[in-house]
Amino acid sequence: MGRHALELGPLDLANNSHQGWHYLWIHRHPRAVEPLKKAIEMDPAFPVAQWYLGLAYEQTGALDSAIEQFQNCVRITRQRPSMVALLGHAYAASGRTVEANAVLKQLGEASQRQYVPPYPIAAIHAALGHTDEAFHWLERAYEGRDSWMSYLGVDSRMDPSRPDPRFAALLRRMNL
Repeated sequence: MGRHALELGPLDLANNSHQGWHYLWIHRHPRAVEPLKKAIEMDPAFPVAQWYLGLAYEQTGALDSAIEQFQNCVRITRQRPSMVALLGHAYAASGRTVEANAVLKQLGEASQRQYVPPYPIAAIHAALGHTDEAFHWLERAYEGRDSWMSYLGVDSRMDPSRPDPRFAALLRRMNL
């Protein structure tokens, strides 16, 4: 169905972005790159494609490129907390712990003024190896019905937490 939508509307930003999104969640990360780059070429200010491309780069190990994409997302969205958190995860995944911890501090301060989703904070902690903190934030995400929780079973960013028995227990509670 997605390919047919692209045939009908090859210049549609959403169609190209969602083609990339599809490849992200079936773990074909390299295949996500082309449609996302195409969407960005059509509109460099479209944050969704930048966000998805950052995830694709992150999962293919191109961490510097992921950081660049997420920095664009942060700029384009004027510091939207979920975009800042994606940048924080990329910093953590690349071993830039000082920057990742600075992002966690920034998100904590932002949470005093606005909603900050807990799931992406859990992802940062997971990448930093802070297992207990990651599960604390996953529990908050579960209790708050964070929409990202529906991806918990397939989100590669949570791979560091998978061996912990709490991960399987959480998936069972979610009926995943």
